[in-house]
Amino acid sequence: RIGLQRSVFLLEGLQHIKNSALHLFRSPEKMMRKSGCNLVALIVEYSRLSQWPELLQLLHQALEQQQDEPLLLEAFHILDLLCESESGATQLGSDEAGPAPLTVFLPIILRHFQNPSNAVRARAVSCVNHLLNHVDVPQLVEANSEKIFEHLSMLANDQDRKVRKEVCQGITSLFSVRPDVVSVQIDAVVPFMLNILETADENLAFDAVEFFQTLCTEPTVAKKAIAPRLQPFIAVLLRYMHLSEEEIVSLGTDAENDTSVPDRPEDIVPMLNGGVDKQRGYDNDDDEDGDDDDEISLDGEDAYEANYTIRKASARTLAALCSEVFDGQEILPSLLPLLQNGLDEAKPWVERETAIFGLGVIAKGCTAALETHLPKLVPYLLQQAASPQVHVRNISMWAAVRYATWMCDAAKAGGPNAAFLRDCVVVLSNGMMSRDKRTQRQAASEVTRLAYDAGAALNPYVEDLSKVVVQAYGIYQINNRKTLLDTIDSLFSSVPGCVSQSVIANILPMLWTDFDQLNESDALAQVYLHTFGVIVSKAGPSVIEVCKPLYLRSLSYI
Repeated sequence: RIGLQRSVFLLEGLQHIKNSALHLFRSPEKMMRKSGCNLVALIVEYSRLSQWPELLQLLHQALEQQQDEPLLLEAFHILDLLCESESGATQLGSDEAGPAPLTVFLPIILRHFQNPSNAVRARAVSCVNHLLNHVDVPQLVEANSEKIFEHLSMLANDQDRKVRKEVCQGITSLFSVRPDVVSVQIDAVVPFMLNILETADENLAFDAVEFFQTLCTEPTVAKKAIAPRLQPFIAVLLRYMHLSEEEIVSLGTDAENDTSVPDRPEDIVPMLNGGVDKQRGYDNDDDEDGDDDDEISLDGEDAYEANYTIRKASARTLAALCSEVFDGQEILPSLLPLLQNGLDEAKPWVERETAIFGLGVIAKGCTAALETHLPKLVPYLLQQAASPQVHVRNISMWAAVRYATWMCDAAKAGGPNAAFLRDCVVVLSNGMMSRDKRTQRQAASEVTRLAYDAGAALNPYVEDLSKVVVQAYGIYQINNRKTLLDTIDSLFSSVPGCVSQSVIANILPMLWTDFDQLNESDALAQVYLHTFGVIVSKAGPSVIEVCKPLYLRSLSYI
């Protein structure tokens, strides 16, 4: 690999390596053939496909014959690797040195969609999927979109699981590239995807959910296709928004008194470029995409969990339905009864957790439509934030804060709903002082979000919040302290009342005590410096005297 990458081989040496790779490709030993395929793909990555006519000829011969299935599969293995690689796909579609290889290979690939071998069919569809997934889709592939869709449609009733999965992904990828082509047959595609959702195979269902999320990028098409079956579709999405058994086991269900237990070295989240905000997935830029990503990623599970599950994919699809495809008044009659049913106290906690998660997910698109229901729903969420079940507790804090703007408006207007913002601050403060690390982290994260959304509306509560932050800092371990530093950043960045002398007097000495004990090589020092920078920039000259030791210490980092 290194030799190819640095182009250190003479032409004779490179030709010898090419010949050896093709020899391995023809080996009777499966492992040797696999090594040959990988070597071929690597050579193409760092050289030119047009300068290797022997490979193109060998692939063509192997793909055109039917007698030797292992040879056919290995040829497809090479082609799949080339199609997956950005360089390989570009070279397959390039006509700089004559007709593009894809002009020969694409019709052969599509023909093998009907191969009697399940493995060959799956490989053939995989090749096309890889080509469709590149940022720059080869022109020849895009020009043949209708033919590709026709061949994918012929596999709609394929009984092989892997083939169906590839077909599902292929239709999604094709819709991303040429929505006009797939939209023509959308009334046939949607029932196919819904049928996959109804299967017990979660891996297949994940791909179907991904299709519907992609479909929502074309709101007119999505609305026409989904509207006749809206409520059953939402019910399926909510079912996949349940915490799976594996997630429940891995995350744990019982509240833990673990705040005094030091974080294990392997559990400490590394510092990444961009500070604590970026490492937690929280984007301070209030753009639409960043906001959506945060809303679904911090879903009451571990805030550092990076796995993209069917639960999160379903939640994003539901959010897109509410904010991009239907307006709140259109979707609420189908959606609200399903959520209210799940909120019933008699339901198992997993169903209640899902319904609460759903309420948070739809906040962006449905807050206005829910206005008459929020005086009952918000107190319910705040009440559930004290649940003995840790996941119900955490998801309730997450969902409640999604309605922060409504709570702020109610506080400003006065009347019977004015106290909800204060109650929310109390609930989050109690969560920050929990003895359970997960609840601490979730509550601190939601104070961060609340500060950005509520801004000056939090001024009446900032003194009490600063005292809670100091108390929480004293009992937190290193991971949650980093989350709390982010909370301090957001409070000083967004809540004007934080620049009062009393708040600064609470916060700065606490931070300085820890920071002064760190050496210059400690990665955590940069997070403290970032937080100090936010405080000083907002407080201005009033903290000059306090910050002299900080200034002198900071010089050692330059």
